Amino acid sequence: MSIRTHTQEDPIGLAGGLNLYGFAGGDPINFSDPFGLNPFPVEDPPPGIFTASGMLIGAALGGFGGGTGGLVMCAASGPGAAACAGAGGMAGSKAGAVIGGAIGAAIDAGIMWMSGSRDQAEAVERAEALMPSITGHMDLIRGDPDGQGTPHHAGEVRGWLERIQRLTKQMRGRTQRRWRDVIKTIRDELDEIGN
Repeated sequence: MSIRTHTQEDPIGLAGGLNLYGFAGGDPINFSDPFGLNPFPVEDPPPGIFTASGMLIGAALGGFGGGTGGLVMCAASGPGAAACAGAGGMAGSKAGAVIGGAIGAAIDAGIMWMSGSRDQAEAVERAEALMPSITGHMDLIRGDPDGQGTPHHAGEVRGWLERIQRLTKQMRGRTQRRWRDVIKTIRDELDEIGN
């Protein structure tokens, strides 16, 4: 008795690689490859993949449904039934592609939105990680009576503020405004001190 995990070989044979039963680069947990052409990470699908998939699936289902409907509706007309089924199939395929594409586009938009949320969370986390260093250096600048170390510390702070400024490009809305206000407040204080 043998245990099989796949029901059929790769239809393109050895042109797809030596493993005729391979899928998604041999890592189907972390990768997907709906068309068998190019595996991509499950957590980071390429833009538009679900729109394209939806259109293809919608066109196929719509064409089948339209053709079957056309054949059933025109069966009584005899010799013209095939032409009627063909026309129904074409119309169904077109409508199915539009509907499937719209559903796929909605899925793509949701994934892009979720990806943006993850990017923003990572940017905020990185910015927050820089704040203790900024605060510590600002305390040193404020407490330096003769200003000897101030230029060095101010340069460090300005460098970290530049990094946070770049991170704000990955943020949105109130979060972005809040971090830009933090940057402005610290820069204004540095300018006031004269560094």
